[in-house]
Formats: sequence, structure tokens, C-alpha cells
Amino acid sequence: MRSVMAVLLAGALVFMSTSTAVAKPPGQTKLSAKLLDTKVKVNGNARIQGRLDVTEMLPASGRASLLEAVVVQRLDAGVWVDVQSGSCKPNLTFKLSVSFSFSAMFTLRLYHPETTMVAEARSDTFVLAVVP
Repeated sequence: MRSVMAVLLAGALVFMSTSTAVAKPPGQTKLSAKLLDTKVKVNGNARIQGRLDVTEMLPASGRASLLEAVVVQRLDAGVWVDVQSGSCKPNLTFKLSVSFSFSAMFTLRLYHPETTMVAEARSDTFVLAVVP
């Protein structure tokens, strides 16, 4: 009976030690953005200002060179399509610009894909008017 209990206890310890080896989840994020130019001419640059707020950051020594991807997306027939990409440092304001070669009203947003250190995030949407 003692040998059976010892085997069960050993199995439980192995299970517990492997279950605690799960990777730490990425830090929580909030991506905010606003369109600085709501109306531009065809091929004109529309400026977007944003900020990727991240909690549970790396220690200061690991932050210095940390750049996170940010993607400008437009809504096309109900699907978000990548328009342009850039990068930013977390917890700092950044600016991007985007231009279009034809006139239309574009619904845009910023998107940050999940990485091992930072969770996925999306900004609110905004509308850009591109005129001839």
C-alpha cells in the first residue's frame, strides 16, 4: 500500500511541476489612436497619432530597445486589411502617416499583433475622407 501511495504522490509531483512551467501571459495593452487629418487629397498624407500602453513591462534593462509592431488597417467589405505598418516604443506617443491613391471614405484602425511580451490590441475606428 505504501508503494502505491508513493507512486501516486510522485506522479502528482511530476504533474504539478510540469503544469507550473506554463509561459507567463503577455502584458495587458491598450492601443489608442486619433486621426490628426480627417480630410486629405488623393496621395496626400493623413497623420495618425497613437499610444500603446502596456502593463507588466520588462525590467528597465530590457525596455531600451523594445519596439512593437503597429499596423494601420482599413475596413474593406467587412474585413480588416493591412494598409501600412510601423513600430513604436510602448508607453510613448508615436505618429504614423498613410495615403491612398483614390478618393473614398475609409474606416481605419490601428492593430497591434500579440507578441511573447505584449498582448494583442486594437484601437477604436476612425473615418478618413480622401478627396480628389
